[in-house]
Amino acid sequence: MGRAIQALALLAIFGLCVLGFLATYEYSETAKRLPWQLGYGALGLVCLSAAATALRRR
Repeated sequence: MGRAIQALALLAIFGLCVLGFLATYEYSETAKRLPWQLGYGALGLVCLSAAATALRRR
C-alpha cells in the first residue's frame, strides 16, 4: 500500500513537470526556455522511473 501511494505522488509530480515543460514554450527566446525544459524534463524522467521502480514487484 505504501509503494502505491509513493508511486501516485511521483506520478503527480511527473504530471506537473509535463505541464511545466509545455509552459516553457511561452518564452520566445530559446536561451530562456532551454534550461527550464532541461530541468522539467530531467525531473519528470526521474519521477517516472522512480514510480515504475516503486510499482515493480519484488
